[in-house]
Amino acid sequence: MLWSHYAEKHRGVCLGFDVLRASVERVQYETNRLFAEFDESGEPFGLSNELRAKLRTTKCQEWAYEREWRIFVPLSDAVQEGNLYFRWFGDDIRLAEVIVGSDCEQLEKVREDTAKYHLNACVYKARLAFNHFKVVPLESSVP
Repeated sequence: MLWSHYAEKHRGVCLGFDVLRASVERVQYETNRLFAEFDESGEPFGLSNELRAKLRTTKCQEWAYEREWRIFVPLSDAVQEGNLYFRWFGDDIRLAEVIVGSDCEQLEKVREDTAKYHLNACVYKARLAFNHFKVVPLESSVP
């Protein structure tokens, strides 16, 4: 499902990271929505830190198959390019693998581009499994 939702229907890539556990927060999946009480101004800045943390790490139970973890980066620590913000890799996060979707035809280009900056990252192609509903490595593409 993740490939269909986030990777251009198997034409994109998936990035895998080695991450220090202390730098990530596990998403909790709930069946009921969270509600927050605002003061008269309606400003969200009056929310407690505990409630803010819960709001940013809670998703609907129907997304639980993602088993998501998140890193939160203050925008003041990020690099802005246009309307997007990026975080540099560091000691707490390292690119470990790049998985090219089964319908992506750019495996060698992705390998070349990745090797310029991340020599130890493994780049390989995915394929749909033969006997079940999963995406698995294309064995012939794994270095």
